[in-house]
Amino acid sequence: MSSTIVFKYFRGIKWVSATILVAFFGFLWTTLDVEASSKKGYEALMTQTPSSAQLTFAPGEVKEVSVAFQNIGEKTWVNDGVGYVSIYTYDPKYRRSVFDPGTWLGPSQVKRLIESSVEKGEIGTMRFELHAPTTEGEYMEVFQLASEEVTWIPSGAFTLKIVVEKQQKMVESESVPSSGTDLSSLLEEEKPRTGALGYDAVVLIRSAKKVVTPGGVPVTYTVGIKNAGSKTWGKRLLHTPDFSLAVDTSSLAHASWISSSLLAMTTTEVVIPVDVTSNAPDAVASPLRDGVINKAELAEEPMMRVGILIVDEETEDKIVVSCDCEVMAMVDSEGNPLANVARGVSATAYVKAGKYFYDVGRGVESSTYPIRFVPDVLNAVLTIKNFDRRVTRGSANTDNQFRNVLELRYNAKKDRTWVVNELPMEMYLRGLAETSNASPMEYQKTMVTAARTYAYYHFQRSTKHAVEGFMVDAYVDQVYKGYGQEGRMPRLTQAIEETYGVTVTYDGATAITPYFSRSDGRTRSWNEVWAGNVAWLKGVAVPCDAGKTLWGHGIGISASGAICLANEGMAYKEILKYFYTGIDLRRDWEPNEI
Repeated sequence: MSSTIVFKYFRGIKWVSATILVAFFGFLWTTLDVEASSKKGYEALMTQTPSSAQLTFAPGEVKEVSVAFQNIGEKTWVNDGVGYVSIYTYDPKYRRSVFDPGTWLGPSQVKRLIESSVEKGEIGTMRFELHAPTTEGEYMEVFQLASEEVTWIPSGAFTLKIVVEKQQKMVESESVPSSGTDLSSLLEEEKPRTGALGYDAVVLIRSAKKVVTPGGVPVTYTVGIKNAGSKTWGKRLLHTPDFSLAVDTSSLAHASWISSSLLAMTTTEVVIPVDVTSNAPDAVASPLRDGVINKAELAEEPMMRVGILIVDEETEDKIVVSCDCEVMAMVDSEGNPLANVARGVSATAYVKAGKYFYDVGRGVESSTYPIRFVPDVLNAVLTIKNFDRRVTRGSANTDNQFRNVLELRYNAKKDRTWVVNELPMEMYLRGLAETSNASPMEYQKTMVTAARTYAYYHFQRSTKHAVEGFMVDAYVDQVYKGYGQEGRMPRLTQAIEETYGVTVTYDGATAITPYFSRSDGRTRSWNEVWAGNVAWLKGVAVPCDAGKTLWGHGIGISASGAICLANEGMAYKEILKYFYTGIDLRRDWEPNEI
């Protein structure tokens, strides 16, 4: 197998990284970053980041935050001696951060690992202070785990989205039209405020950010709140906000409330050690009941934005695009027309010094904004003609064709340019390379439903890759090959069509749906591997995997176990409910009627 080798340097030690595509029994594909130097064995999986509330600062405010990583490599992490593990500023490396409070180890080195040693599978934590600058605004601070004088630890990079703003004492609410009641003012997260010492809370998950409903219609709203303080909570009460509204709050009270301002509250808590922001759809769809769908509750099919290619020397720092359509419109991201490209004609585009340039045969022209390639027919196929994975990556297939829209987008923060593929969710799923065509159909349905839910989770939040303008990438999040995969995976397309719009939910909200290659006879509960507790991710027995080696984190669906259950006649809904305890399946959207 050949691969693209990229040489990098870390403090005078030369090391090599290569991206290698690995197949597990032909049914699950994943990408691994493999170090080829003599000092291998370091890899991390982030399990805890500060919440958005913890990352909202007043100008000049100082806060302590924590991050945690699971050691998923072979090497033991230590906090002293040769190769000790610490956090550095990154992107660019060794930069001086405006958030340095003066308590860091140095201008670019933040803090060491707290634990004296962290074996494989254990969690390592780091706590450090951030001192907000006096200038208000939104900051993206990038950090990276490192083993001193050895290597930057793979998958050890993380970005903190920090907001510096003056704290508001009152939340204003606009007037509400008579056709319905807008509850969004009640649902907005409060800015951090000072409370009793030791008490703090973080909203981790909620079923919707905004609810619009006709008068008189009950609405069920679910929220998970984490105890982020040092004190144990006893009795908990949930009140409406202590500010005036443009509507009479008592008119919103349901009969289940204790009073007009004191709500009923569940004692169930979902604690998720990731930064979960809430951008759930306004419409809450009904659960699947023997295929019956309430059309009034369906959402629009999501339009995914997938980062598919970093434009660099692999494509000579440009892209050459053509379309299997009559006319491919080139427009900027603001909708301004740039050019129309006929069938058989290619357009070249690139970024230089942060500015966009393109050539459609009438000379080089420029654009201030990102360039979009838009076919005249929805889901038509576009080709990046100067991108061939067989040549540059040693792959068996070209995989340079993608449906619908391509966008050339430069990111000044990371100083790099991505090609973003914008296409409907169900078309995105057709391009995934997470299963093989020979897998049982019920297994295919199981995995595509989990993949759809994962993608929808990130569509709702749109925060993971927000700085670069897309929702998921084509490598780490879920392996995506584009249009070429459709021809190789007709059974996957069948599974997608037969589960159209179906996602996994828990208590009305889109669930986190992890999956991995193979268990050793049982899956793990969330809190066995990571911090916190997730109600639907409980450990279950996987008899088919008994006696085998665990491949992966062990949480959620065991792919090999799911294949076994499908071969034994279990339907995809049953398989999902076996691995995800207490979940529901919900159709959130359906095919458009032609």
